[in-house]
Order: sequence, then structure tokens, then C-alpha cells
Amino acid sequence: MLSLRRPQNRRLGTPSMWRRRGLIWLATAGVVAAMTGTFAAVRWLDDPKHLPIREVRINGELRHLSPAHVQQAVLAEATGGFFSVDVDRIRTAVLANPWVREVSVRRVWPDTLVVTVSEQHPLAYWGAAALISAGGVVFRPTPEQFPPGLPLLNGPEGAQVSLLNRYRQLQAWFAPLGLRVQQVDLNSRRSWRFTVVNDQGGGGKAGIEIVVGRTDFDARVQRLITAWPRTVGAREGEIAGVDLRYTNGFAVRPRRAPPLG
Repeated sequence: MLSLRRPQNRRLGTPSMWRRRGLIWLATAGVVAAMTGTFAAVRWLDDPKHLPIREVRINGELRHLSPAHVQQAVLAEATGGFFSVDVDRIRTAVLANPWVREVSVRRVWPDTLVVTVSEQHPLAYWGAAALISAGGVVFRPTPEQFPPGLPLLNGPEGAQVSLLNRYRQLQAWFAPLGLRVQQVDLNSRRSWRFTVVNDQGGGGKAGIEIVVGRTDFDARVQRLITAWPRTVGAREGEIAGVDLRYTNGFAVRPRRAPPLG
């Protein structure tokens, strides 16, 4: 049996099809051109020669840092242009100064960096070579930068918060007696001692060392505070130390006697 098929027409496309293809080619060419332009713009912006940083502003209440010193640290790292400058690297460089607690760096169009610095606020000396902030952070500026007149805290590493809390507690207890806590010590056996001083005059300026021991800190110190006005307080200039390691009382050491053990 013979089967007859209609011959197929091979058409190259209708006009509307060619228009659609033309639009696609034009859109593709536009995308390529846009991408090429974008890449060129990015390269231009990344070039440090374009839009260089011309101004650095230092904000913050600075007492121990000079704005010029911070600015110098910033400029040493601000080697890129406005868009390419590495703000994280600048922040790290400023944080390297031990007096810096926090720092933020932001760009301000078209050529400025604004650096906002928060300083550490020292509350006490931490041993002989460091300072400790009110938040318990130990930091180590050079000794000639240490502010004068701070209390001294001595203790093992990791005991910073315990010592700060004890210092604040003791200061609150002894302030009504006209006394200032000058030093607090915690040794490796967890034994406490501290020194109070009367800044109002008299022999008490030399300070009175008070040995508390390892146990019953609050009860022992409160016993001394209750008895202070009629005992130690009446003879501050003659007393060098008080030993609270007794069940129902305390021992007093005159100034010329050997130190308390």
C-alpha cells in the first residue's frame, strides 16, 4: 500500500520570531556591557589613587590618650581610598593601645574617616605592673602612664572580680568612719588582708593593716567596725595593724612591733 505524505515546509521563521530573537540579543549585549562597565567601575573605586582619605576625625572623651596619637595610628593603616580602606584593620590598630576600651570606625563621604574611641577607666592598680578597670579588665600601659593615688589590689590571676567586689564592699563599710581602703590582698591560700588610711591627718596617714584570714570575712570585719570608734579609732596614730583571726575579738599591733603573720 502506498502512503502519501505532505512535504514539510522549512521556514526560517516569522517576522515576529526574528523580532523576539533580536530583542534577546540586544538584552544580552546590554547585560554584558553593563557588567563590563560595573567591573571597570569597581576597579576604579578600588584604586587607592582615587578618592583618597584626606581627613581623620577623632571623637570621644579622652583623658589618657591624645587625639594626635590615635590619629597617627589611623593614618598608618588608612592606605586605601574611600571604598577600599580597611576599617577593620584600622580598628585593630587603635585597639592595640592598652588605654582603648572600644573603638568604631566609619566612612563619611567623600574623603573622611570618623573614629570614636572609648577609654579604659582605671579603678585600681593590679599588682605592680598593671591597672584594673571598674569592669574587672586588666590592662597594661607603661608605668609612667599610671594615674596617681589609686588603691592597690593584689591577688592571683582570675581573682580580679573577687578583689574588686571586696574593695567596693570594704570602702562602703569604712567610709562612714572617715577611712579609705588603700590596699586589698588575697594570697594563694585565699587568705584576706587589707589596709585602711585616714586622710584627715594624724599618724593614721601611714595606714593600718588588717588581717582577716580565710573564713568569716563579713562577721570579723563587722566586729572591728563596731568596736573601731572606742578602740582602734581612738589610737590610730599608735596602731600599725589589727589581727581579726580570733573567735570573739582581735589583736592590735603597735607601730614598732613586728608585722602580723
